[in-house]
Amino acid sequence: MVIETGVSLYRFAKGEMSGEQLAEHLGQSGTSTLSSMYAGAAAGAVFGPVGAVVGSMAGYLVASSVYQSSMAILRSARLAQAEADRLEAICREAVAEMHRQRAEFERLVEQRLNARRQEFAACFALVDAGTRSGEPSRAVEGLANLAAIFGQKLQFASFAEFDRFMKESDEPLRF
Repeated sequence: MVIETGVSLYRFAKGEMSGEQLAEHLGQSGTSTLSSMYAGAAAGAVFGPVGAVVGSMAGYLVASSVYQSSMAILRSARLAQAEADRLEAICREAVAEMHRQRAEFERLVEQRLNARRQEFAACFALVDAGTRSGEPSRAVEGLANLAAIFGQKLQFASFAEFDRFMKESDEPLRF
């Protein structure tokens, strides 16, 4: 234990290992040595000198394995936390980007609606004027203009077309 501790301290002093690595080495060395001493003493008390040797080796191996497993779990937990922190940062950025895109979408929709409001108002004014004045052709013109805004076309753009269809065609009306 003294030799391993001295080597680890020397490597730390030279900058070859970090403080965390030094703590790991000292912990492993101390844990393994103390466990081998206790296991050896216990086995020696029960089984004699041969038991002390076997107990010391078994104690060292068990303690070393437990320590290594514990350190591996600790490293894994640190990595998992770093990954969770990284994912959380990515999610925060994604949420911020979604908010920016939503604001842009709402701005564009509002801009387009404002542009279309004038067109809608003109179409409805024609429909209202045609119904008030008794000129249904103006109302039909307003409805045809409204349909055109939405990329559609009325089957009949005027009453004359409707009359002609009714007199000359056997086709059914389309809705």
